[in-house]
Order: sequence, then C-alpha cells, then structure tokens
Amino acid sequence: MKQMNRKIWSIVLTASAAIFALLWATLPEKGGSSLDNSIVPLMEGLRGETMTAVMKAISGIGSTAGLVVATLLAAVLIGWQISWRQPLLLIGAMAVGYGLNTAVKHMVDRARPDEAWGIVADGASFPSANAMLGFVLFGMVAVLVASRPELRNSFRGFNLAVCIIMIILLGASRLYFQVHYLSDILAGYSAGLAIIAAANLLPGGGGSRQTRKGSYR
Repeated sequence: MKQMNRKIWSIVLTASAAIFALLWATLPEKGGSSLDNSIVPLMEGLRGETMTAVMKAISGIGSTAGLVVATLLAAVLIGWQISWRQPLLLIGAMAVGYGLNTAVKHMVDRARPDEAWGIVADGASFPSANAMLGFVLFGMVAVLVASRPELRNSFRGFNLAVCIIMIILLGASRLYFQVHYLSDILAGYSAGLAIIAAANLLPGGGGSRQTRKGSYR
C-alpha cells in the first residue's frame, strides 16, 4: 500500500508539474488567451452586492495575513488531533509555496488584467498566490485528515468538502474581481498540487499513525 501511494503521488507530481509548465509556455505576450477570456462573461454575470461582499471576504482569507492565520490555526488543530509532526510538514509546504510563487512571479512578470476592480492587488499576475497557497493549505489539510482511517467517515467527508469549496472559492474570488486571468488560477492550482505531492513523497509525509486523544473518531 505504501509503495502504491508513492507511485500515485509520483504520477500526480509529474502531471501537475507538466500542466504548470504548459500553462507557462503558452502565456500570450500581452493580455489574456482565449481560455482566459472565456471565463470573463460568467464572472461579470455573477456581479452583485451580496456576491461582492462574499468574494471580498474570501479574498481576505487568501491574503498573506489571512493565510498565515489560517495556516497557524490548521497547524495547531492538526497537531492536537493527529500528530505534532504534521504541522511542520504543513508549514514547510506553505513556505516552499510562497518562495516558489514569488520566484516565478519575478521571472514571468505578467501584468494583471486591465479590467481589475473592487480590490487592490499588487505584484505580478502569474501564478496566483491566493490560488496556489490556498491549494497547498487546504489541500494538505484534506490529505492529512483523509489519510486517517481512525477518524469518523462523516468528519473526514465534511473536512474534504470544506477544503474543496475553499480552494474553488479562493480561485473564483480572484476571477470575480478580475485581478487574475484563468491561466493564473490554473497555474496556481497545478503548482500547489505539485507541492502537496512532493510533500507526501517525503518520509513520513503521509502522517504518523499515532492518534491523539480527543480525535473525531
């Protein structure tokens, strides 16, 4: 089973890295591609006062401060419920994600869409830090909890659903305010998935089998 898991994570790492490289290689010199432009009408059709307030709140969670707070909170909960070894893996993955995102942004230096509105977004556009780091954070939490068979199925299912919804919303919020192109979001997701796969290929990446008292069994 352990060898099978490593094989699966190796495939995921290769595939996600290839998708990221493809998105990078096919970036237009200026503006958005046909893929990027295809999502714009849908986002414009969703605009409204309530939706804007919700998306601003989600964007706040995806900000640097929001992600730091969410990461620390998740690290404490994971350490308490699963193992105090796993928070180090989570924080390390987030640190790698931040460093990689910053480096690629500097190399690509893609300008943000001219149609950006509603919120202030600094720096280059590719890849989206909100999407990438949000994927790493909530993806790691989802994997760590899902890999614990001693936890109740209902809790694991609820946690997985929340994590998936948060990942989707973090990307959607950036598209809603048009501060990123769709390719920026997809690149962030693929890079985030690659980091998660790499983390799970490390020794002990799948999580310790020792469960804390008070776990949701």
